[in-house]
Amino acid sequence: MRLAVDELTGICRRGTVVVEEFMTVRERGSVQHLASRATGRLADGAGVMGQSTPEREWEETCEKLRSVAPHLRRSPDAPPAEPR
Repeated sequence: MRLAVDELTGICRRGTVVVEEFMTVRERGSVQHLASRATGRLADGAGVMGQSTPEREWEETCEKLRSVAPHLRRSPDAPPAEPR
């Protein structure tokens, strides 16, 4: 968890990185896992390099989303999504 917080601190706005969940027992079928979650608000320009292009940034964003999308879950406290 310390490594995750350190990495987020490097790209998030100062003071926004928080550990929302730490070592919570989660059941996954017949196995129990310890889950932790850290969040933060990205700083302006976080992760954008001088050599990047909008097209490559879009492609990279899509690649990252494909890798995490299957694991995203809506927060129980979140308001209902607005229809598009």
